[in-house]
Amino acid sequence: MIRLALLPPHEPDRWWLALADSLASRGDVDALWVSDRPAGDDRLGWLPVSAPAGTDAAAPTGAAAAGPAPQRAALVVDVRAPRADVVAAMAAELPVLMVTDGPLDATAEALARRAHRLLVPAAVVARALPPDLPVAVVPAMLDGLDLTEGADRRLDGAPTVAVLGAPLSDHVRLAWAPMQQRWADAVLVGDLDALEPAARATVLADAHVVIVLDAGGAALAEALASGATVIAHAEPAAAAVLTHGTNGLLTDARSPELLAGSLAYALGYHERLVEVRRAGRALAWERFSTATLAARVLAELDLAAQAAGRGAGSGSAVAPVVAVPDEPALTPTRSVI
Repeated sequence: MIRLALLPPHEPDRWWLALADSLASRGDVDALWVSDRPAGDDRLGWLPVSAPAGTDAAAPTGAAAAGPAPQRAALVVDVRAPRADVVAAMAAELPVLMVTDGPLDATAEALARRAHRLLVPAAVVARALPPDLPVAVVPAMLDGLDLTEGADRRLDGAPTVAVLGAPLSDHVRLAWAPMQQRWADAVLVGDLDALEPAARATVLADAHVVIVLDAGGAALAEALASGATVIAHAEPAAAAVLTHGTNGLLTDARSPELLAGSLAYALGYHERLVEVRRAGRALAWERFSTATLAARVLAELDLAAQAAGRGAGSGSAVAPVVAVPDEPALTPTRSVI
């Protein structure tokens, strides 16, 4: 049994709530939610972080309170979590994974250096962090990510193309001009990132093609989950996920000519690309669904423990996302967590 103490930020975001849900559904993990706000899942133990030691409120409630003694224990901590002093003290005894989705201030960076691995939602975040931190990319979860199989949408001579990951650029507008000459009723929808999640999901549900200008964050996952043909700018973050012609299309979106060629292909051969779209949705499930998040966090914890055992707890490489081993060999500790 693996017991994890989860220390989310004061206002847990969707990544943390998805992690709590996916851990609670596993039979080999007891998760203790350390926060003044419960995670809302009775399967999780809950320990209010502000409760004074020695009081009844300080005792964990829920599944973690009555579970068997853990064989392995660890901490998963957001850099914005409260009680950094407690985290620092426990880090000397337990394997620690820290989570961030943006730049670190001095206090958070010092705390991150005591962790075994720093989890980030995208390669673009990893590149902005100090190069000597041990960083791993674990994709963020999405609000309203619909991965149910739906009917492939027909083009019917009036295609809709949506743009995710960055504001509508001049390169896209120039590439779009010849599309309007061929498809007079075509619609281009930009600046989707500024929309509320529900409105963005509605646009994506109607899109035949989604252009992803920056694959960082949730953009590529949303595009793949939408069931549209995905055209992504061929940056490393996108190329590490997509296989050109198999589950999406890669192009240089900064070149109007090349992007126009990819758009013409995606629209002109829409009926023939149905298998590409289906493979894209399958990839979204494999890489970005809530069901896979716990496995990836546990896999990164396993890698961190192995690195610590070899005395290699630091480095600049961004670790790839890997499948969780059948029996993670995490370092046993003396902690009661």
